[in-house]
Amino acid sequence: MSIVGTNRPMLLRMARRLDPLIDGLRGERPEIRKVRENLVRARNNLQRGPTTPLRSSRNMWITRDLLDEILVLQDKGFLGLPEEFDYGSIVLKNVWGYKGDEIRVFRVLLQQVVVRLESLGLDELIYGVAFLDPDKAGSRFFSWDEKNDSFVVNPSRGRMKADIYSAFGDRLWHKGFERGDRQSWSSRSQFLKAFARVAGGGEIDSESEARMQVSAGRVAGSDWQGI
Repeated sequence: MSIVGTNRPMLLRMARRLDPLIDGLRGERPEIRKVRENLVRARNNLQRGPTTPLRSSRNMWITRDLLDEILVLQDKGFLGLPEEFDYGSIVLKNVWGYKGDEIRVFRVLLQQVVVRLESLGLDELIYGVAFLDPDKAGSRFFSWDEKNDSFVVNPSRGRMKADIYSAFGDRLWHKGFERGDRQSWSSRSQFLKAFARVAGGGEIDSESEARMQVSAGRVAGSDWQGI
């Protein structure tokens, strides 16, 4: 600044250089969100703040310190994270800001569940969006959001394929079943428990097997291999 001064065009030029950095800080992970919000604030101060030497110099040094924080995030692999992971018919929206290796186990489990559901003839359940959002998922590992017909995931909350099967079963209950299918079960929870067990390769009592055959089996059609 001792060379170029603190005139508005030079401050605006510096502010524009922050745009790609802000765009590259994706996700709601607190350490990413904090730096992104501070960068937005620093950019606004450069664009609209005073051009007096004292104030503009202060705004420039604040910006410079934030660049050091970005280098720390870069060392952790948090720059340029994908907005989503393409997973065939299910898109994983990277709301939180996960690195690929942080969801590797979850993706393996999901793949195994998808393959199993396809083998059962329940392909029509496998579509849409799964939001990788621990804030929204809370204590749940994998669940179905009826309002938006999507899934919500907290990859750190568990490694149980039964939870994933149950979420797909929930979609089947609401989106695939007719009234008679639901009436064949005493409750939704009874069905979800039985469905997760059957889909996972386990055994259920003969009465539940019969119910499963006329409900889930009807949706799957001739490909049904659950019993």
